[in-house]
This record gives sequence, structure tokens and C-alpha cells, in this order.
Amino acid sequence: MGKNKEKNNKKNNKKKKQSKLVAGLFIIGTVSLTAFGWYILVKSGGRTVNEYDVLIEKGREYLEQGFYKDGTKELIKAEAIKKDTDVEIKIAETCYAIGDYTTSTAYADLVNGRTGGNEKMYKLLIDDAIRSKNYEEANRLINEGREVLGNNSLFAENLNQIKGEFADYYGGYNYLSEYFNGYTVATDIANNSELLNSEGNLSLGITANLAEIYGITAAGEHDGMWEDSGIIYAGKDGNGRVGFYDEAGAYRVSPIGYSYISAFRNGLVAAKNESGYVYLDKDFKVISEVYEDATTFCGGIAAVKRNGKWALINTEMKNITEFKYDDILRDEFNQCSVSGAAFALADGRYELISGDGTVIKKDIDVAKPFVSPKGYAAIFDENGWQAIDKAGNVIFKYDCDELGSSHIGILPYRSGELWGYVSIENGVIIEPVFGEAKGVNENGAAPVEYAKDGSEGSWTVIKFMVY
Repeated sequence: MGKNKEKNNKKNNKKKKQSKLVAGLFIIGTVSLTAFGWYILVKSGGRTVNEYDVLIEKGREYLEQGFYKDGTKELIKAEAIKKDTDVEIKIAETCYAIGDYTTSTAYADLVNGRTGGNEKMYKLLIDDAIRSKNYEEANRLINEGREVLGNNSLFAENLNQIKGEFADYYGGYNYLSEYFNGYTVATDIANNSELLNSEGNLSLGITANLAEIYGITAAGEHDGMWEDSGIIYAGKDGNGRVGFYDEAGAYRVSPIGYSYISAFRNGLVAAKNESGYVYLDKDFKVISEVYEDATTFCGGIAAVKRNGKWALINTEMKNITEFKYDDILRDEFNQCSVSGAAFALADGRYELISGDGTVIKKDIDVAKPFVSPKGYAAIFDENGWQAIDKAGNVIFKYDCDELGSSHIGILPYRSGELWGYVSIENGVIIEPVFGEAKGVNENGAAPVEYAKDGSEGSWTVIKFMVY
């Protein structure tokens, strides 16, 4: 009996040791597996391996059901686990649609930064800049997008729609001139004249309306005159007094005894009295012979008429062409050489002549004046309507009934009786809806007439959202 009891005790002790061993191994295994699990969780940012897919699917379902805020929250959580450009684009687009512009633009910038440029994200950022009326940023993004993505991309095609957007800035006028030096001359319904800037506002608080405005001298063109003023414009008041006026509408020192004076430019003024036209220096002394007609100096040249024929002259009153032209093309401010080149008519056709008298281009049937030094002039010849630069290079051809000149690469064009706008780079951006349309200036402003029936107050300044 004693031996059997001892034997049983040994067996029981052995079983206990085995149980302890198994328990120990279980504990060790459990600890090891737990440690490995924590390692996996730490490496995955505290998330299970399939959580990304779960969040993506959950976000997709929310979006399909119209719960956009909840959907984007799930996508943002998923994006924190793993970077995915398609997910980031979806976040940017959805946030923009629900009005979370801060998150939207942040993700758009993120995508552009990682990919080097994405068409959808550039479009979104441009839309946001337009929405916030930050047109300078919108144009910066357009130029950057063109450089990064190229003009043949979907991005470039989308610019058609963007560039066609415009707003009426200031209306109710009987007439608006082309913009020059940043201003258009506006004739109100009482037939008084005033200046509007590119925003369609009265220029720097001009208080005095004039019967006529002949020309505008920018601040940098004073040549020692009126240094205390910004712009100076030549005109005639309601009492018939001709002179120079500053931006406050105040009469400034002016030549006396003339029925017309031009803008002061290149140190000279064209003036008319009973004898004809002469040029005056900055002391208002006559320095030229008397001409039958004369234009404002611009770009160092002007045109003068003697014995029924026209010639070009320089600031030293020396001819740079012979008196052989039947006419000289002039703009609304009596300028023929805004770009430094002039159109002269001989035998029924125009020639484009440079500042040294060289004929740049010939055999032009119809020409429109340049409206800015870096702009484009519209011409018509055997090849149809075209836009050229001051060197005579053809920049753009367009099949239409009439093309207009412009400061930038958006030109007015006529189809039938109505005018629209066409972009050199993107084609038609505004279908013909205006009775008349003028060039788009460097700030995206353009004078247009809504009706072509002589209605009062039908002219307005429109502002392109992007240009």
C-alpha cells in the first residue's frame, strides 16, 4: 500500500509539472502573440491591416447616399493611413462642392505638389480664385497651369468656359471709347465726358465733367510738367475753355488761344488755331510749321498733313517719310502710332510703317489702329481677317465678318450684326451678343454696347473674370 501511494504521488507530481509547463508555454505564446500584435498595430498607426479598405468603402457608401460631410471624413481618415492621389482628388472635389474651400484647396495643392500638376486640381484652384474674386491669382494659376500641363491638355480646353465669364462693372453710358493708359472716355446721357478706370469707376475721384476729352497723359509721360499730379487729360469744358485738367478735374496751366490741344506726350503738344495745326514744346512755344492736320505724338512719331498729303515726322520735326500718303489711320485720341508704328493709306491700300520710315507690311485692304504698345491690330487682306503685332507678324487668323484690335489675346469679332469675343489661344469665349465691342485691356476690362438701336445708356464696361 505504501509503495502504491508513493507511486501515485510521483504520477500526480509529474502531471502537475506538465500542466505547469503547458500553462507556461501558453502564457509565453500569448505574450509573444500579443507583443507581435502590438508591433503590427504600432507599425500600422494603431489600425488593423484592413481598416483602410473599410474606411474607403464606408466613405464611398456615404457619398453615394448624399452624406458628403460624413463621406469626406471617412476618406480623410483613410488618406491618413495610406496616400492615394485619387482619394485626395475626391476629397478636394467633394469639399469644394459642399463649401469647405479651405480643406478643398489644401488637398488640391497637396495633389499638385506630389504629382507635379493635375488638370482637375488646377481647374478647382482657378474656380476658387474666381469665387473669391482674386482674379490676379486666377490668372497666375492659368499661366502656371499652361506651363506645367501644356496647351493641348484638358485644362486648356476648360479655359474656354472660364474665360467666357464676365461681369457688368459700370454702365448707363451713351458711348465708351477704347481704353488707353488705363482709362476709357465715357459719354453720359447728358453728353458730358468723364474718365473710367479698369474697374469702371470714376478715375481717382474726378469731379468735373467735360464737354470733350481729347487725350490722356499718364503720370510717367509728364516730362517735368505737372509733377504733383497723376494723369493729365486734355479737353474742353462746358464753357468752351480748352486746356489740361488733372485727376481732380481742376484746370492746370495750358496753352492759350487754341480750339484743340492733344495729350502732352514725348514733350510735345499738337494744337489747333485759326491758321491750322502746330506743335508746341513744354513751354507752349510753337516749334513747327503750320499743317493742315496733325496727330498726337506717340512712340516718338506723329503724322502731319500738307497740301492734301500725309507724312510721318519725328520729335525733331523731321520727316521720316515723304508727303505721299492719302490718309493716316488714327484712333479715338487722334493717335496714329501707339505701338511705335503707323498705318498709312496709299492708292487705296494701307502700309504699316515703323518709326524709322521702313515699310513693314503692305497691301492691307482694311486696318484697325493699335490700341496699346504691346497689343494687336486687326487687318484684312487677301488672307482674310488677322491680328498682327507691331512688327507685322500675323499672330492670329479668324474667319468672321469683322475683327477688332485688342490690348491682349482676346479680340472682339463680328458675326452678322452682333459682336462677341475670341481668344487667340482658346477660340470663341463669348458668342456674338453685343451691338458693338471694343478691345480687352490689360486688366480684363472692355467697353461694349448691348443694343445697336441708338438707345440711351446702352454702353457698359464689362470685366472678364479671367483674361
